[in-house]
Amino acid sequence: MLLLGSSETNDLREPLVGNSREISVSSSSRIDKVQVEGERERDGQTKQRHPKHLTMNKNPWGHWVLLTLTSLAVFISYADRSNISYAISDMAETYNWDETVKGLVMGSFLAGYCVTQWIGGLLADKFGGKHVLSLGLFFWSLFTALTPVAADMNLLVLLLCRVGLGLGEGVSLPAVHSMISRHVPHSVQSSGVAIVTAACYLGTSAAFMITSHLMLAYGWKSTFFLFGAVAVLWFPLWLPFDPHTGWFHVRFVCDGGRGAGSLEREMERPAEYARVPTDVETGGEGIIPPRILGSPEKLVSQETDEETEGDGDG
Repeated sequence: MLLLGSSETNDLREPLVGNSREISVSSSSRIDKVQVEGERERDGQTKQRHPKHLTMNKNPWGHWVLLTLTSLAVFISYADRSNISYAISDMAETYNWDETVKGLVMGSFLAGYCVTQWIGGLLADKFGGKHVLSLGLFFWSLFTALTPVAADMNLLVLLLCRVGLGLGEGVSLPAVHSMISRHVPHSVQSSGVAIVTAACYLGTSAAFMITSHLMLAYGWKSTFFLFGAVAVLWFPLWLPFDPHTGWFHVRFVCDGGRGAGSLEREMERPAEYARVPTDVETGGEGIIPPRILGSPEKLVSQETDEETEGDGDG
């Protein structure tokens, strides 16, 4: 009786052990999937066109490159908004403005600036800070360069130009802070914000020093033309940069006898993101898509299957 009872007890235990193993494997699979989904949502819910948005093989210095480029953008922003503080006196003398008109010209910038502060944050959360900052810097540089032209036309056009400058610059800090929160490690995020903040005041200081010399040498209009053209130097560095990986991606497209886009090269592309030989496999994108390397869910399921097979062999 005792022996029979012990064997029945063992028979009852074995299914429980197997079930617990299956439960542990399925629960770990769910946890892994939740972690993967969390990473994708934290990265701005970007589309998984290629596996660079996974956390593999990131540039360890990429966040410092990001802080450098965004600080330069903020530097340009504050320089473009500050040069009129010196030029306003000569502008008022040229167009016979009184103090009221000078106040309207100076204050019209803030009318546009306050509008896009919260809009810039919403757009950065939805589409990513890089695209928002790129569009903002393009438009505020354009309106900076057009300021002398608008002033020659009439006061209303100048006021609209200054409002446009404020609309463009209003998205700069929300976009930068959004990228810092996503792509900069928590241990250096405060330092990153401090660097960007310092760039604000450096831009203002540089505008005061440069504007005075330009006005004496070439007149007040030259300050707006020069400051607006600075974006030409910044965009070639910013556009190839990927804040997700911290690498610069530069593609050179030529014909090569197989049609446009058939030959592409990238600078500083990690080995995991190597080129595939044909455009058919890539859909014309030239990058290994997730369906070839496997999506995060498939990778998790493969790992789970391997663990299950290992447990079964054991």
